[in-house]
Amino acid sequence: MNLLLRKGLDCSLKESKSLLVFLLIFNILGLNFEATEVWVFIKKKEVFNQLKNKIDQLLEL
Repeated sequence: MNLLLRKGLDCSLKESKSLLVFLLIFNILGLNFEATEVWVFIKKKEVFNQLKNKIDQLLEL
């Protein structure tokens, strides 16, 4: 979360958790992105909310 704040991104704690899960998935797949690059990429996609809801459901388990 400190990285996100240092980069000047405005995001809630819940969004930060979602971002960390995305980063974990990308790293498992062998894709290395900066957190901001992943965040900008995901925010531009129309499916962001659907993916975010799925991840939020997984985080609640």
